[in-house]
Amino acid sequence: MKSCNVEVVQNSLKDVNAIKDLLSGTDGCFIVTKSDFTNPQFVEDEIEQGQNIADACAAAKVPHVVFNTQLHPFKITGISARHLVAKAEIEGYIRQIGLPVTFILVPCLYEDYLNILKPFDMGRGLHEIVIPMGVTPFNMMSVEDVGDIVGIIFSNKTAFLEKTLSVCGDKLTVREMAAYLSRHLAPIQFKEKQLTAYQYAQLGQPWSQDYANMFDFILRVDQRYNLQETRKICPKTQTFEEWVKKYTYTDSFKVTDNIKQAFDDNGYVMIRKMFDEEEICQMKKVLEDSDMAQKYGYGLPDGQGKQAGLVIWSHPGDDVTGIVSRSEKVVDTCQELLGGGEIYHYHAKFVRKDAYTGGSFLWHQDYGYWYKNGNLFPDLVTIFIPVDISDQTNGCLQILPGSHKCGRIDHFPVAGQNQCDIERVKQIIERHPIKHVEMDPGDALIFHSNVIHTSAPNNSPNRRWALLYSYNLRSNDPVFKHHHPNYTPLEKVPNSAIKECRNYIDFTGKDFLDPSVDKTVKADKGQ
Repeated sequence: MKSCNVEVVQNSLKDVNAIKDLLSGTDGCFIVTKSDFTNPQFVEDEIEQGQNIADACAAAKVPHVVFNTQLHPFKITGISARHLVAKAEIEGYIRQIGLPVTFILVPCLYEDYLNILKPFDMGRGLHEIVIPMGVTPFNMMSVEDVGDIVGIIFSNKTAFLEKTLSVCGDKLTVREMAAYLSRHLAPIQFKEKQLTAYQYAQLGQPWSQDYANMFDFILRVDQRYNLQETRKICPKTQTFEEWVKKYTYTDSFKVTDNIKQAFDDNGYVMIRKMFDEEEICQMKKVLEDSDMAQKYGYGLPDGQGKQAGLVIWSHPGDDVTGIVSRSEKVVDTCQELLGGGEIYHYHAKFVRKDAYTGGSFLWHQDYGYWYKNGNLFPDLVTIFIPVDISDQTNGCLQILPGSHKCGRIDHFPVAGQNQCDIERVKQIIERHPIKHVEMDPGDALIFHSNVIHTSAPNNSPNRRWALLYSYNLRSNDPVFKHHHPNYTPLEKVPNSAIKECRNYIDFTGKDFLDPSVDKTVKADKGQ
């Protein structure tokens, strides 16, 4: 946000005078209150915070306030969806004290699919959308568009002052949303799960009862979200399909604020079809037809009688695998996810899990290894690119979404690897359930160095090969030399260079790793 000249400050929402001081001299205030479902008294706390901000706006004489409000389900129907009630009560207070205000009624967000409304992973590439709306269209929109609309409201005060706007990006049934997700995130498939609001309330999440009541309220009362009026205010408001397509690679792909937020929240982002079939074929020519694996490869024991094959190199080089790591779409995406600072190629891996014999990788964080290399901060990412189908049958990646926020976990030597404190991992899994990352060739998973992950052995007849490129911030240059490189300027190339490259066998300058100098693992060079 600093790059957008936004100053972020932290302040107690219980201190009206402190809030007033922050708001003094401002042209407007957009108030959004958060419902903390884990707090038994969140309604009282949320109302108090909203009222305090309103009082501070009045004291600071803020000329225009925009408040993200909701209808009052209890007063209208007797249904108590507490997160809606809190916002409606705050609206009543704002009206009572006479602030110069515009109210904006916002539906559920597309981004809720990344957290509170996240589809259930049923395994084998199938996800169920659990929203008890039946065949009734569901109003949603992108948080990014909410921001744009609020900006337009502030820029046109006289047109919107003392009005209530009901905004919306799309109106779709759950089945229609499942179809869009399946179309653009294939091979993963989505389907709706038929259930009642009562059944939703039994799901056991802190918000389940309140959201069940909210869905019941939505089914009973027309929310009057106005799609046409929203597009008049902000013509570029995204449909649900347009939002979903942002997570599928196209030539115009860029890391939006939403994608960056998803990465910051979950510790990873998946970009489907980042590499097309021709680009994957280019990579395979190197991996299958050259002597790279035979000459520079080794095995990493998993303690269960199997090994994963590894080839590791320090610098990109000019062969196809090096061109991929220097391509604009890889470098720019990883750089933006790390905050925009200059990055460099920390190292790359060719990981081979051959049919029936490919070993597992134990639970670990990449930073669990790289911390020992003099990297003072975990400001590193890895992009995982499968060249084969990667699913649960052949030992796909498993991650704990959000686990990067746990910080670096203690690691201990197990077999030839380092493994996270397994008892702590079990506790973390209780809060961050395992996600099996099933991918097609050409998909890309970019994940933070503190994300806890593992992968099972390949007991299937299908190999699972992948390329992994890791990047470090220049500002995080390791404080001592080790078996991976210190900062080295990265020479980017256009994406077209991947298909144009004809170098499949000359690995000059890559500097392949001799595992005997890597003190963090015990490898089998005879693999």
